[in-house]
Amino acid sequence: ELVRFFRKEMKAYHLYTVIPELMRFIEDLTNKYVKFNRDRMKGTDGNLGEALSSLQTLFQVLNTMCCLMAPFTPFLVEYMYGKLKAANGASAEDSVHFLMIPEEKSFDNEGDAKKADFCISALVSVVDGGRVVRTNSSGNISGRTPLRRMVIVHSDQNFLDAAKDLQTYIKDQINVKEIELSTDLKKYAEFKVIPDRRKLGKRLGKKQSACHKALCALDMDQIQKFRADKKIEVEGETVTLDEVDLKVQMNPKIKTKEFVGQSDGDVLVILDFKMDDDLLTEGKARDITQNVQSLRKAAKLNPTDKVEVYYKIEDHKDEKLKLADVVAKSGDIFKQRLRTELFPYDKLPKDSKKIKEETFTLGKSKITIALVSPKK
Repeated sequence: ELVRFFRKEMKAYHLYTVIPELMRFIEDLTNKYVKFNRDRMKGTDGNLGEALSSLQTLFQVLNTMCCLMAPFTPFLVEYMYGKLKAANGASAEDSVHFLMIPEEKSFDNEGDAKKADFCISALVSVVDGGRVVRTNSSGNISGRTPLRRMVIVHSDQNFLDAAKDLQTYIKDQINVKEIELSTDLKKYAEFKVIPDRRKLGKRLGKKQSACHKALCALDMDQIQKFRADKKIEVEGETVTLDEVDLKVQMNPKIKTKEFVGQSDGDVLVILDFKMDDDLLTEGKARDITQNVQSLRKAAKLNPTDKVEVYYKIEDHKDEKLKLADVVAKSGDIFKQRLRTELFPYDKLPKDSKKIKEETFTLGKSKITIALVSPKK
């Protein structure tokens, strides 16, 4: 789609439309594809085939992007192409400016392309809504602590099917264990019609007041029909959807401090913030993982550098969730995310070579982490 748009607009020399589209694409690439697939590209789950596939896709996209951006940022993309060139093999051109603008490629089935766009749009809507809820309603719950349940509410079953197909990404981005899908707007949502007094007053004159009251008194079924038909008859007048502001919010009857939702006017995303010991344990384990990763970064290690990780814990007597118990229960999490086990300090060999060591505070307790060079 980007290549097609680029060739069409550049043929007409519409630079003012091409540059914003390129910027939007870069933002989407960074905040959607790369962010959603970061763990996949690292092979965190151990699936190296998937990691290779996602990296190859990113490589092709970056190559194409360099070609499209070359007329506008020649020096920047020349530097980028220089980094990518080695992977193109001996036949690679010496400069990106020797390459032709890519030809647009048609899909075997245009319907598949539209479906893919629809699915990604649904994914982004749900993830954005979930992030807003987590940010505004999480209280003292860290983003690294998983939640038990998310409810996605939408009137269109196709939207929910798209969310279901991409639920792995949703779970990862929002850090939630289970996803429920529902079209039951009556149960979860509440609609409010807010008439635009200026528009209605200009068109209806004195009847505006009566229409305003009638619109505000619409029940759920009438509002749903209004949304579907994009118009409604009240007080003998036809009111269109663009003459009102339709607010969608979580049903206050089911909303609690631990069960909170957010809507963008289209999809309603609800998160369950009720905690249990398993969720809190995993959250603490992820905090420890993050500490190890930050220590690796401080030691200027590459992702491929292998190290052994040793720990020493000082649990506070008032801490309900002991770090010692967290480490004991979270071996699989450490192996998956760090690709190594955590070893207690008393097993540290005397002749070992420490790379870096630091003490971190988690709640009222402390954990000392040491990175050690593995024995050859």
